[in-house]
Amino acid sequence: MPRSPFIVPHVDPDTDLVLNDSGRLGRAWCEADEGTDRETLLRRLLDDQYSHPVRIVGFDAAEGRSRDVTIDIGDELRRTLQPSLAPGALSIDEEESYRCTIGFMTP
Repeated sequence: MPRSPFIVPHVDPDTDLVLNDSGRLGRAWCEADEGTDRETLLRRLLDDQYSHPVRIVGFDAAEGRSRDVTIDIGDELRRTLQPSLAPGALSIDEEESYRCTIGFMTP
């Protein structure tokens, strides 16, 4: 089946959305502005703009695909922070095959 022409003039190939766990308030996909690219997401995670991110989904609108990128983002954070962190300071805990938690371990 032929694809319809893409009507959006420019689409950033990696749009990432964060599922945040707000404790008793429950989980919600965080409101997203135009800055949903990978670099902005990493900066926001490092600035603690999410209280408890449990899943990150990456969308490629041009290709019509989405996938769970939680582990990829965690690995990227680890590489970014590696020079300044003690071993084991950043945790990515796989509690279930579909759910991961990115967080900083407290001493």
